[in-house]
Amino acid sequence: MPSRIGSYWLNDFDGDTEIDVMAVDHQNKRIFAGECKYHAQPVDVPVYFALQKKVDGAVEVRKAFPGYDVIFGVFRKSGFTQRMLDTVKENTGLLLIHEDHLA
Repeated sequence: MPSRIGSYWLNDFDGDTEIDVMAVDHQNKRIFAGECKYHAQPVDVPVYFALQKKVDGAVEVRKAFPGYDVIFGVFRKSGFTQRMLDTVKENTGLLLIHEDHLA
């Protein structure tokens, strides 16, 4: 059960970093990072890779939660590509989320 839920935003000289959904589970030493995509095209793997890169580059998050495992989630409105569906099968730390389905 997360103890804190929100989003992450950092605006600095290197640019903006925005993570749509962040949740922290102190008891199990996990953080959840989620990306929301609500457009007409199915979501593809680069969205997941970009989210990983954001979290890896969020130094403040890593400093605040050292040793925490990261679970990634991608929220979608209009489906996922086959590549994304194949990727989730290979990554236990990735969740694909729709209002009526969780993969």
